[in-house]
Amino acid sequence: TPASPIRRLAGLAQAAEDRGTKVYRLNIGQPDVLSPREFLEGVRHYTDPVVAYEVSQGNKALVDAWCDSLNKEYNIGITDQQMLITMGASEALIFTFMVCCDPGDEILVFDPTYANYIGFSAISGVRLVPLPCVIEEDFAISKREEIERFISPYTRAILLCNPNNPTGTVCSDEELQMLLQVCRERDLFLIVDETYREFVYDGLVPRCIFQLSGHDPRVIVVDSLSKRFSLCGARIGCLMTWHEEVRKAAFHIAQARLAAPTIEQHAAAHMLRAIAPWYPEGGTDLIVPELHSVEVELEKLYDGGLTYLRENQKTDGSWLPSWFGDQHEESESNPVYGTCKVLAAFRDLGLWEEPHARKGVRFLEKAQNDDGGWGGAKGCPSSVEETSLAVEVLWDMDSDPKVLEKGLLWLINAAENGQLSKVAPIGFYFAKLWYFEKLYPIIFAVGALGRIRKSMLV
Repeated sequence: TPASPIRRLAGLAQAAEDRGTKVYRLNIGQPDVLSPREFLEGVRHYTDPVVAYEVSQGNKALVDAWCDSLNKEYNIGITDQQMLITMGASEALIFTFMVCCDPGDEILVFDPTYANYIGFSAISGVRLVPLPCVIEEDFAISKREEIERFISPYTRAILLCNPNNPTGTVCSDEELQMLLQVCRERDLFLIVDETYREFVYDGLVPRCIFQLSGHDPRVIVVDSLSKRFSLCGARIGCLMTWHEEVRKAAFHIAQARLAAPTIEQHAAAHMLRAIAPWYPEGGTDLIVPELHSVEVELEKLYDGGLTYLRENQKTDGSWLPSWFGDQHEESESNPVYGTCKVLAAFRDLGLWEEPHARKGVRFLEKAQNDDGGWGGAKGCPSSVEETSLAVEVLWDMDSDPKVLEKGLLWLINAAENGQLSKVAPIGFYFAKLWYFEKLYPIIFAVGALGRIRKSMLV
């Protein structure tokens, strides 16, 4: 295996820095933007007393969150049955080379390309056959007749980095369809490295090859969180394919290397779930907010968040929170908590009269228990936490006066009878590790009663 043409300069650069020389590191693709705070929050939230091996396929929460993100952006219908979490796109490519080729087989690659492909092919015993792309043609990929001229009896796949690293070239739909047709007619795999998928400019739209290929089993996509979210050190990537034998063989290699990093996978799952509501359809331009004005950015965030809330309201009018639940509810979710929080957002934005908000109010009114309080859902034991949230938000939402009166009386009686110290298990994190927060009953009750008192004094 040859030395990495990217990494072999690292020692020289460090020596120069030690001598006081300013070094501009153009050899390595490390983004110069901050990593998302949601990822770092996910790291801090990891509380397991042992950092154990993850499952070889990858953390279930991460797989589901990544699939959800891809389906929302590109509508490709991917599930956990087509995804394998890897240590960056690099490992995904090594797995792919090893599975698709025998030693001595060939893969066509458009050159210039990512320099470390050379190392991956050497590890796998595969020979890369470069197809030259020239600057005079904006590094466009080769024409079909040129590609077919390089196909030999040993060719097993065509490898495409799209958008290309290092040239930035983006393939058109016509070029992608041409590659698909060549691979289908010549019985080749099409391996697409989509690490830089959203790095497109000049009005171009990000494209996932699965949008064109559908569930064609000869297509294999490798992806990574490294550049998209400035998480190069987390080493989280994935391999995606509808080819069951390829996926299974890659999974067996993954089992041999055990698993990708545990904490980083938990943190990445937290990040993808936490940021999803703030990205409108096709809103990948928000990944680097420093590129936009604050005013425009906030407007997009509001629009994206509201779009998400409207699209994810349940048919009964409720919203389900990600990390709050109720042990007494059948699915251990907490629609009352989620609905109260969403309605509070609509209220604060002056949108309390819009249809989605009114539907949420009707849900809360119907979810009230016979004793006047609220639990996580209709029929769950009433608690200070949920009742406080429901009373506070319904007070400002033109709700049924009888419902509001019963709820307010329940809350006042609870406060007078010392029930503010009675804590209900309300929170869990991924594995449903229930916790009690002693301050919640006090904070929520004071918030509700204080808001009502203040509005009555105005």
